[in-house]
Amino acid sequence: MRLMPNSLIGRTSFILVVVLILSQLFSNYLVRHFYVEPQTKQRMALIGKELTLIKQALRELPVVKRQAYLIEVAKQQNFLLLPTGRREPVRITLRQKEGPLVKEFSTYAPKNPGEKQQMIMQQQGERALWVKLRVPGGSYWIGVPASQLRVKLPWQWWQGECYEAALLYALTHPDAVLVHGWIRRPNGARWFCHAWCELDDVVHDLTMPHKSECIEEYYKSRRVLHTTEYSYDEAVENMTTLGHAGRWDDLDEATEALIEQGCC
Repeated sequence: MRLMPNSLIGRTSFILVVVLILSQLFSNYLVRHFYVEPQTKQRMALIGKELTLIKQALRELPVVKRQAYLIEVAKQQNFLLLPTGRREPVRITLRQKEGPLVKEFSTYAPKNPGEKQQMIMQQQGERALWVKLRVPGGSYWIGVPASQLRVKLPWQWWQGECYEAALLYALTHPDAVLVHGWIRRPNGARWFCHAWCELDDVVHDLTMPHKSECIEEYYKSRRVLHTTEYSYDEAVENMTTLGHAGRWDDLDEATEALIEQGCC
């Protein structure tokens, strides 16, 4: 595989794309370090306090009234409760009991003096962290959806990376076709613009987990539409003329709105 294009303009474009990717990664690091991590810790601390209050309320309530109280709290806070008859969450592997989310939240989870807090990370169905609350007269499991514990980067922060990654691949593989189009991720509900490369009936998408995939399967699983293809020379020309990695098409706003709504 040729790492750098032969032509001067190709090398210049390659360097520009690398700089764009590095700047994007650096900006993501800054947002993660100064926004995502502090917000996640704040959210975990708040949920930990909520569970502590629930535990205190359970301690004061008669045993016969505790289940009704938990059902009401679960509805208000979007927590999970075990199905009737089940005494503990589904255990899949011991490794999941000691996962990173369990370790992070252990600092904020309610504890009993002299007792080790029991928590289980459940992966089947909705990912949730189950916390066991021990009080006189019984023990109760409450599940906190993983989505409530972690703050994620807004999807807009990642949207632009696909263009830089696809252009970088195209510049290092002159025989590949650079493609801009609209896709939906498997089981996704939203259409969005995306970029990838195609070479020898294989899609090369560096932003996807599998990186490479059969064109037919890729198009079918992501319901690809409104694609525009660019050769190596066209990609270099657009990059140097327009000064960015994409998008380069002129899809009107009305059509974009229809695509995002899934109407075309």
